[in-house]
Amino acid sequence: LSLGLAQSRVSDLQLEEVGMGDEGARSLADALIQMELPMSELSVSQNQHLTGEGVGMLVDAFGKGAGVKSIKFDYCPGALSGEATSKLGALLKSSTSAIHSLSFNTVVPPQDSKSTLAKGVGESSTLVHAKLVNMDLGDEAIAHLASALASNPSSGLKILDLTGNQLTGDALASLLLTETNTLATCKRLVMFDNRVGTGAHVPTLLQEAASSGRDVCAGLEDLDIGGNKLEKEWVLQLLKALQDTPSLFPSLRTLGLGGNEGMQEANEEVEAIVESLQDRATPLDVVYKAMGDDGKAGANARANQLAADIAGGAGGSGGSTTGGEVGGAVANGATAGPD
Repeated sequence: LSLGLAQSRVSDLQLEEVGMGDEGARSLADALIQMELPMSELSVSQNQHLTGEGVGMLVDAFGKGAGVKSIKFDYCPGALSGEATSKLGALLKSSTSAIHSLSFNTVVPPQDSKSTLAKGVGESSTLVHAKLVNMDLGDEAIAHLASALASNPSSGLKILDLTGNQLTGDALASLLLTETNTLATCKRLVMFDNRVGTGAHVPTLLQEAASSGRDVCAGLEDLDIGGNKLEKEWVLQLLKALQDTPSLFPSLRTLGLGGNEGMQEANEEVEAIVESLQDRATPLDVVYKAMGDDGKAGANARANQLAADIAGGAGGSGGSTTGGEVGGAVANGATAGPD
């Protein structure tokens, strides 16, 4: 493997569910160090025997070799030890990092390393797409991510997916409500399947911020807060704020609210506000019904196009090699509202 990859021009390597363990990761790392051109994508997802030791070797190789632009570690439950997380965090903020896209799904780092990973994502100057799904990160880690983003004028982060991380309104507020516009470059924020209706009351805070006259999250186009068990009063206050305040999310095109208790009994008042939001300077689709399009197709098309643009920017020459079964699409599968 080491010799073959080093002498090839493979740019897309899918090693998903191939039984790779730490010894396989060592051979792969040796090959990556010797490659002269950066690889566009590497996926080692669904390798249950891969531990932090192997991931640490791969991260070292990413830094020593030509690098990898898109990396996927989905469903590798033991992949992030404390040491591996520290190495990855350091690489992300390094000026030599080539990483544009990073994906973890159902990989939980040690408690004392969660903030290290989140901070690394915020400090990166190359990362464009971060998928940190079902990692049990919690509010504290997201506060570190938000603080790092706010202090990083070089950030180019466009897609941030934080689905399923036990996040409350405190985490959402830390991302949306800062004087320095934490999400200045972000186009799509996914907070599906969290608990943002608890903790800080975000609709009230958004209203207060917008009343000052400044634009709030001026560049954000898609926001998904579906599956958060949001009550009707919470949702209604948010929708009214959007209706009454043009400076609140002025570029927002899709708001995902599907799977929230407060939208299951949407009445005429709610539906009237939803319809009126189509008259904003930037027409806003509110996705909340289980059936029908209701803007979901448009939201998914935009999300897929954004992911494709990122992949195109990270592309390279060479072929593609697949090992084992390839799972999932290139674009993130989270949508505005549940499928």
